[in-house]
Amino acid sequence: MYRDTSGNVIRQFDYPDDAFCRRVEGIAGRGARCQATPAAGFGAQATLRYSPPGVLVQGHYADIARCRADTSTMSAGVELINACAAK
Repeated sequence: MYRDTSGNVIRQFDYPDDAFCRRVEGIAGRGARCQATPAAGFGAQATLRYSPPGVLVQGHYADIARCRADTSTMSAGVELINACAAK
């Protein structure tokens, strides 16, 4: 789960397990935290692939604009599989 500087949830990813989430959390820094329960209120989603290890991850975003902004440029090793769509 990622929050903005005001503490509002802006994106969340459904990682395959806690260990994968903890690895990403370590790379992402202070704005990211693993959380066992999903947050509510997301208005958009997209599917990403993390390579390696070739894992598909569902991303949830506050809204379509946030989704498009976040997926317009992907980090190394992350590929957009299914573009942003409203939930």
